Amino acid sequence: MHNEGGMTMKRTRLLVLAVASGSVVTGCSSLKPKFDVDELPAPAAGIEAEYIIDNTNPGFYTDGEWKESSVSSGYIGENYFAGEAGTGEKTATWNLNIVKRLDVYARWTAHSNRGSNVKYVVHHLDDRDFLTTTTVEVDQRDFGGQWFKLGTFRMSSLTSRVTVSDDADGYVIADAVLFKEAAGTPSVDADNDGMLDAWELEHGLDPTNALDADQDPDGDGLTNLQESLGMTAPFSADTDGDGVPDGYENDAGLDPTVSDGDLDVDGDGYTNYQEYLAGTDPTDATSVLAADTVLLTWDPPLARTDGSELSPEEIDYYELKYAKVVDGGNTGIVSDNESSGFVVYGPDVGTSGVTEGYVGKNYVVMPGGTGDSIASWSVNDLSPGTEYRLSANWTSYRNRATNATYLVQYEKVDGNLVESRFTVDQTSGGGTWQALGSFIPGSSQVTVLLANDADGYVIADAVKLEPVTKAVEPIRIESEETRSYVVSDLPAGAWEFQIRAVDTDGLASDYTEPQVMIIE
Repeated sequence: MHNEGGMTMKRTRLLVLAVASGSVVTGCSSLKPKFDVDELPAPAAGIEAEYIIDNTNPGFYTDGEWKESSVSSGYIGENYFAGEAGTGEKTATWNLNIVKRLDVYARWTAHSNRGSNVKYVVHHLDDRDFLTTTTVEVDQRDFGGQWFKLGTFRMSSLTSRVTVSDDADGYVIADAVLFKEAAGTPSVDADNDGMLDAWELEHGLDPTNALDADQDPDGDGLTNLQESLGMTAPFSADTDGDGVPDGYENDAGLDPTVSDGDLDVDGDGYTNYQEYLAGTDPTDATSVLAADTVLLTWDPPLARTDGSELSPEEIDYYELKYAKVVDGGNTGIVSDNESSGFVVYGPDVGTSGVTEGYVGKNYVVMPGGTGDSIASWSVNDLSPGTEYRLSANWTSYRNRATNATYLVQYEKVDGNLVESRFTVDQTSGGGTWQALGSFIPGSSQVTVLLANDADGYVIADAVKLEPVTKAVEPIRIESEETRSYVVSDLPAGAWEFQIRAVDTDGLASDYTEPQVMIIE
């Protein structure tokens, strides 16, 4: 249910970097592998001035269906990706965040079924600082397991990437790309921490302190080095301002530099932001909410309580309140001395209707004694785990007991048996329901006993059990476009939710109509 100015609860077991340039120029060359690549040994991770991005690294991403494989030897890392011949719809990209003049090499595993015209597209800057691409066509049937030089290029932090697609006449192998500083390239990373000096200065970091690479000043789960590689802001936990922290977006395979909180990547009906709130996977439609969790969404109310119009721009925050209810608002269970669950035994026990204020046709009178007369009410249709308030009714008179004691017997949620005692003065307070106390049964049954071990006549008339609607302290939710919230760790039962808007002057709308969610 989703109504204007209302709130929706869905019952479900749920709930690529930007490229900027002034101009684009495209070039193309066709090359065969050159044997001078032997002068370049395969580098180990961490060798200064070399940057390998393997198909398992965060800088590598694909579009379309590629298959992991390790059948042919000669690859870098754990495996490589293979794609059948196609029209160019499937692409693989190695993304680099570096600003240097670099020699760019590619590597693949060779086989007779490989493409003879595989096209690597290198994105780089030309001599006028315009974005350009150079396409290098290679024959992947030969020279597998070697580094093949695609060329030397001036690489920009926004455009340093190499892509390959399935636009070939055979299988295309996407394994690894090597970026190696060209001879004579001056260093732009004085402390060798992997972050460019210019980037560190721009974002308030120290380009002479290598220790800041592992720090996370904004607490988004990404280190400064990871923020640098991902082009996110190290002092802003949500670079794109879509409500989803950068670290979550990075781990989930979303783009923390693009506002995609309102998108639904896996098509399950929940936005990326809602999946973040719910703790589910935004890329997996089978990832669902925990059984004790509710995802709430709503439209902004359109009017204040005084009837004046309320626009979304005027809303300062929302206020959510919710409470546990039973059976959509059960008013309680009454058991009197004529109910089926009532029994009484003992000497000199009788009924009367002389004194007014009783429930039903009459009430039971037990003379004061030693406890040899006992009245008992048994109730068998409670909701386990729900808190109940116990009240009793009697008729008052001066000869009544001042110490009549009700004994409540029930099983707790943990299975232990409990007895609770409530003592009352029946010389007064008669004719109205008097609250004795509350308890939470672990089963559907409770027994209330009343004995004549007292200093006067004991009246056994009626008891009432009412489910307690316990409202949680209202929750303030800052106004935002997403208008979603997740409530977790709810005990089993029926829960009622309402929300209202409060404007910048403190004036509020009415609460929405209660909506009920069942937690099983």
